[in-house]
Amino acid sequence: MEALESLMDTSYRRSVTKAGKSGLERSRLVFNDYIVFCQEHPDYYQLLLDYMGFITSIRNSEESNRLTSVLEKSISFHKMKDLQNIPINAVISEIKLGQKDGSIKNMNQPEMIFLTIWSLLVGYMKFMALSGPRNTLLKVDLTVWGHSILQLIDSILLNDSIAIDTDLDS
Repeated sequence: MEALESLMDTSYRRSVTKAGKSGLERSRLVFNDYIVFCQEHPDYYQLLLDYMGFITSIRNSEESNRLTSVLEKSISFHKMKDLQNIPINAVISEIKLGQKDGSIKNMNQPEMIFLTIWSLLVGYMKFMALSGPRNTLLKVDLTVWGHSILQLIDSILLNDSIAIDTDLDS
């Protein structure tokens, strides 16, 4: 929990230094901090992955109502849930700011943009876990791959020609 709280502290300290920066710059800082966190604290991002898997297993369980009521009483569960949700809301706010100030050209729903980027980051986290103590996977340096993910995130944020069709009936 300490490393996750450290990530949050970094995020809050950054919010002071982000004053006057565009939404794009602010979003870049958040995503970069997250990738650095994953690289420096592999056990904690594994904890995040385990948490997501745990939530999925509860939802799919025949005893989901009983388990949910037990978890609602757990302080640790609530701390983990808060630590997961605070950055999500912060990133969505940064994306909205960037759309408003014009630095983020992708005008799709900010939550959709976030989920797309988050899926890249979760994939990165899973492969980081798979690589173990090595810093390579399939002959790819994971630090270089982290940098390329940041470039892909920029492409997503800056591409004004991505129009997501939300009308699934057509």
